[in-house]
Amino acid sequence: MGIRKTAIISWILIHFSVLMLEVAPFKPGQGYPGKQFLEFYLQSTGLWQDWGMFSPEPLRLNLHVEAKIRYQNGGEVTYALPRLHRLPRLERILMERYRKWEVDWLRLDESRYLWSDGTRFILKQLPVDPGNPVESIRLIRRWHEIEDPRIRFREWGYRVSDSELTSFEFTNQKVDRLKAGSG
Repeated sequence: MGIRKTAIISWILIHFSVLMLEVAPFKPGQGYPGKQFLEFYLQSTGLWQDWGMFSPEPLRLNLHVEAKIRYQNGGEVTYALPRLHRLPRLERILMERYRKWEVDWLRLDESRYLWSDGTRFILKQLPVDPGNPVESIRLIRRWHEIEDPRIRFREWGYRVSDSELTSFEFTNQKVDRLKAGSG
């Protein structure tokens, strides 16, 4: 076996081992040597695993993030980050990591270090109009609590209307600060 093939197989085995350590059922507060480094590796490569869906206390929120874009002329539009149920099947698969980033990280107060980067990303998605530049971007979490199905059962495919969602603005970024690179 050649060096190249050995290197590839070694990388796959090391990566698989890191993933197994990450999802191993350690008790809260327990860890293993190098846990912080391995978590950094998984986060920076976008390969983290979140098994909270199978935990004794799964997330009971259906949520998403929206951006309110304010233009210099005073106009305002809403930019909706991708919502899986509104995407075609193939795009749902391709956008799953992006959705996890939005739901599991961007929306959290502890993740305020991501807010400037998130708003920069949204700014890059918008059409450029030199005569009416973007003035600010406000990120808003929108959610509703998922009822216990033993108490209130909803049929498959039921969607909560926007009027039933709770909203909270969690950041307001001025665009000149975003372009300057400051948070």
